[in-house]
Amino acid sequence: MTLVYSSSDKQTSADSICQQLNINPKDLASAEQIHGNGIIVITAEDRGKKVPQVDALITKEKNLPIMIRTADCAPILIHDTKREILALVHAGRKGTALKITHKIITKLKDEFSSDPKDLTVKIGPCIDKCCYPMDLRRENKEQLLKAGVPEENIKINKECTKCNNHKYFSYRGDGPHTGRMFLIAAMIDGPVHA
Repeated sequence: MTLVYSSSDKQTSADSICQQLNINPKDLASAEQIHGNGIIVITAEDRGKKVPQVDALITKEKNLPIMIRTADCAPILIHDTKREILALVHAGRKGTALKITHKIITKLKDEFSSDPKDLTVKIGPCIDKCCYPMDLRRENKEQLLKAGVPEENIKINKECTKCNNHKYFSYRGDGPHTGRMFLIAAMIDGPVHA
């Protein structure tokens, strides 16, 4: 099993990411993203669907790509390397305040017997404290640490989406009609040619 993932910038579409990862875009399962703390477990029946009322996805399904979209909110990828579980979190101000990241780690522990020491986490580009009153990176990292994820297992992209809105979509920098960046991930059986 191989974990494949990619995130976009202003120059990359979801379709081009899928092509790069050798994934059919029609297979993508995604979250509606309502700026809450709803989490759902994605199964084969969710292939190609946008799941309503959630901001985070978990799957154990192989060859089933999952996706979230962001434009300043923190995109978070969580991978349980021992139990082969994948999760994506859309963590904006409200979701972060509602402890969505801590909640998903708790769900992984309670429902899948994940050990936080086996989790690797990547927090992608998001708006930073220089441009926003809440430090999304720090708040979500703290939730991960409090849930038991070792600090050395957490990788953080430090680019601010608003400061770098020439490169990333930024709701605060570009306005409400800006585009969205995509985080797409899947656990693939067999060889990967990406």
